[in-house]
Amino acid sequence: MAILNLDGFWMDSLILARRPARSVVLVIPPNSLKSAAVQLGGRDTMKKTTRNEPAFISDQVSEARRYYLNLNPSEASPMTVVCGGVERMRRDLVVSRNRFQYFGIELVTEGRGELILDGNAFSLSPGIIFAYGPKTSHRIANTGPDRMRKFYVDLAGHQAQEHLAKTGLLDARPLRVTRMHELVELFVMLDREARAEGDSGSEV
Repeated sequence: MAILNLDGFWMDSLILARRPARSVVLVIPPNSLKSAAVQLGGRDTMKKTTRNEPAFISDQVSEARRYYLNLNPSEASPMTVVCGGVERMRRDLVVSRNRFQYFGIELVTEGRGELILDGNAFSLSPGIIFAYGPKTSHRIANTGPDRMRKFYVDLAGHQAQEHLAKTGLLDARPLRVTRMHELVELFVMLDREARAEGDSGSEV
């Protein structure tokens, strides 16, 4: 399995880097976060889920903390952060989609599961990150005795596709993160800034 190394990462935006040989980065520009977030639950805790969610959000989730920034991004925008969050899956989780309207990035931090991307099967475990695009068929299932926990962010725009392609995350295979806690910090920071009240919540 390929390795996604986070050596030398920084954040004035969300960056995934593969170093040191050939540096490849995924950058979410700060101004793509300019929108009001819908706040569900406390800033640092997950809460029981309800069905007041977009149709693409799975109901096979026991706890979640999510934010929604722009569910209808402009086609003219090069990159938009649509939504994101962290979810604790139910043991019977099975999410199966032939298409998806955005580019999704997901990081598993607890539990085990199975991932099928465009017909290819992979095991999910802590430290595995994967992505899918609008035309990528994907199936995610919880397979272990414990409930899987994962962070996610959904993006739109041609720059999202270009940057994800450069990282290798659109090659229909997952990557393993070398230092998972650093990437978790990026997801948590993105969540915190997106959900913050007042002027500081308008951009990272």
